[in-house]
Amino acid sequence: MSHGNPTEEIEALRKQVASCASWFYWIAGMTVINCMMIQSGSDTSFVIGLTVGMVVDAMAASAGATAKLFAAGFDAICVAGLIFLGVKARRGLRWAFIAGIVLYGMDTLLSLVAPNAISIGVHAWALFSMGMGLRVAGKLQVAESAAALPPVLGSPVVASSSALDPARAGLSESKQVAATSSV
Repeated sequence: MSHGNPTEEIEALRKQVASCASWFYWIAGMTVINCMMIQSGSDTSFVIGLTVGMVVDAMAASAGATAKLFAAGFDAICVAGLIFLGVKARRGLRWAFIAGIVLYGMDTLLSLVAPNAISIGVHAWALFSMGMGLRVAGKLQVAESAAALPPVLGSPVVASSSALDPARAGLSESKQVAATSSV
């Protein structure tokens, strides 16, 4: 991390946050693909999507058209939520990472019902990446706050002589009278 130029440091932190937030989009995209695959009768799915969506889709697959429609609606709500969290996390909002960790963590617990080492590993890596995003988003907030502060507190304020002398400040004689009479 660069400690010289605050702008470069902030930009590097923003890139890291965006990289970590991209997990929300990957999970959303794979959830859509899994939904379509399961709804079409395939027994193949990707491990990165939401387990809860796959469970709902699998139950609906044998229950009829209304159940499939309900499952697709459920998946759409989950995907919209993931995209929303991704947008907010990409902006560096820590609560979005926290919500994502909690929700995907619960989804990870669901994947333990029918343990698949690859699925659990991918879920764990995604959770770790979201945790890194949370940590980096905190650093980003600190860096942005520090960049917005005055240079150094307690440093002497030096007023230019033109600010003290109305004639040097370029004020006309009438404005000089008004400026001195208001003092």
